[in-house]
Amino acid sequence: MGNVPLDLTIAITVSPLIMRKKLIKNAQIINERKTSHGDVLLAGERIEKIATSITGLKEKVMEIDASGLILIPGMIDAQVHFRDPGLTHKGDLTTESMAAVAGGSPHLWTCPIPFLMY
Repeated sequence: MGNVPLDLTIAITVSPLIMRKKLIKNAQIINERKTSHGDVLLAGERIEKIATSITGLKEKVMEIDASGLILIPGMIDAQVHFRDPGLTHKGDLTTESMAAVAGGSPHLWTCPIPFLMY
């Protein structure tokens, strides 16, 4: 996933207003402990269909070629530190949240860092 461009992540994550449906083609799909190759049709922010090949759609969709890429559900990072309070020169809530989304972790579980530890 490190090679996925940030603009692709943003397009999939925040653009339901631009075009209602998106078709991700030719991805290696990892879901529910299974790996397969195929297509995923997104309607707004929801998955409408997962299949080996999705063709013959009657409506216009944004098509994304994911050949050579891995498609996984958004992950939960259960061990993050936002360096606040006290070390915000390293990162803060804004910068660390943006980094998490860019890396495919839309859900975070923050752990407090007592200032006196540093």
